[in-house]
Amino acid sequence: MRSNLVVFWLAAAVCLVAHTAIVRSVIRSRNSGRWVVDATWAIVPAIGLLAIFIWTWHVLHALPPA
Repeated sequence: MRSNLVVFWLAAAVCLVAHTAIVRSVIRSRNSGRWVVDATWAIVPAIGLLAIFIWTWHVLHALPPA
C-alpha cells in the first residue's frame, strides 16, 4: 500500500473521531439557547472537511503509481 494512502486514512480516522466528539458535545449541551448556532458551527466544518477529503481521495487516485 502506498504511504500517501496510509497517511490519508489515518488523517481521515483522526478527523472522524474529533468531529464525532465535537458534534456529540453539542448535542449533549442542548440546554443553552444557542444550540442551533452551536450545531451549525459544528456541522459546517465537518461538511467542509468531508469535501476536502473527497477531493484529496480523487487526487490520490489520479497520481501515477510510485
